[in-house]
Amino acid sequence: MPTEKLTSKRIIQLITVLCIFLSAFLYRTCHYTPSVQHVEATKNTVK
Repeated sequence: MPTEKLTSKRIIQLITVLCIFLSAFLYRTCHYTPSVQHVEATKNTVK
């Protein structure tokens, strides 16, 4: 399978997609709040 030449347009596209994925991951990480059911279930199992 021949490899594709890495042009500047392709590099910009890859960096853009990487930034979108990183921003989505960081957003979900920073704004995570566990649900009440999950917290109660965890408290009941840890003794």
